[in-house]
Amino acid sequence: MGERLGNLSSRERELVEAVAAGGVLRCAQLSPAQLASTGNPAHIIRAQVLRDLLVSQRYAPPDPRGICLRGARITGILELSEVQAAVGMELRDCWVDEQMRLRDASVPWLSLSGSRVPALVCDGLRVDGSLILREGFRTTGGRRLGGVRVPGARIGGRLDLSNAQLTGQDWPALIADGLQIGGDLILSSFHATAHSRLGTVRLAGAHIYGQLDLSSGILINQDGAALIADGLQVDGDLIPAGLLY
Repeated sequence: MGERLGNLSSRERELVEAVAAGGVLRCAQLSPAQLASTGNPAHIIRAQVLRDLLVSQRYAPPDPRGICLRGARITGILELSEVQAAVGMELRDCWVDEQMRLRDASVPWLSLSGSRVPALVCDGLRVDGSLILREGFRTTGGRRLGGVRVPGARIGGRLDLSNAQLTGQDWPALIADGLQIGGDLILSSFHATAHSRLGTVRLAGAHIYGQLDLSSGILINQDGAALIADGLQVDGDLIPAGLLY
């Protein structure tokens, strides 16, 4: 495996070893905002390395516990569209330079809690477990992308956006038309803003088999509807938002 690790930084080698052993790698104690400007190689992991760990046999096989990375700056576009990953991934309290793409991908689980990413593009994503985007997860929005895109996605567990902050700019902050969730959709203490005639949060045609929790949520749109939910089905309880405007 030594030759295959030759093009990696020392920190990236540590990540490969941690993933093979089922461990957690923390690159820095910095906040995501501080990580945005760091040039320290000890704080940086390239997106291509994460992709290789998930989809190729270039390195040692990953432990079933998957990738658990904390406090890192992720450089480059993480392109996982149409990938069928055998293990899940946690990027906690990370700064992600570019958008993350998981169109029509399949993953056991995914957690980005506390991290910041321009846009998360997950059209048609399949998640066996849960998609966790909580505890200060933030997006800045991308042109004609929005903040988080999960239209047509299928999530077996829950989608948790509690205490997240999404910005869609000229596009919706959360696009979830046709989404199916086996568990709960948690938007408690959730803050979403957009300047779009297409809405701030879109749940048109979605089906939530658990509950929809919008308690203390704030949805803002000065150019259109804050919430669009035509044809939404919620089998469990519906807990309304704190503020829509």
